[in-house]
Amino acid sequence: MYGVLSSYSGDGAKKLTVFLEERKVEIEAILRGVPGLMSWGLMRTPDGCTTFTLCKDKAPQVLDLGLSRRPHRSLGRVAGAD
Repeated sequence: MYGVLSSYSGDGAKKLTVFLEERKVEIEAILRGVPGLMSWGLMRTPDGCTTFTLCKDKAPQVLDLGLSRRPHRSLGRVAGAD
């Protein structure tokens, strides 16, 4: 098994957290179709959130790593935080 933790803080992170929480059902439905993905979750933090991804192998982690490598500013735009 492989896991990834990604933390989001700074401008827009709290709004991103709300955005992800409001769409939890949609996100989980999409992720169910990813081969090898065992679990994904979101935890609120004082400054935003932390996500975790648990996979049978390394391939599905790309989903979480791709999101975590984006600048926080662009994440805010995705969530409508600007």
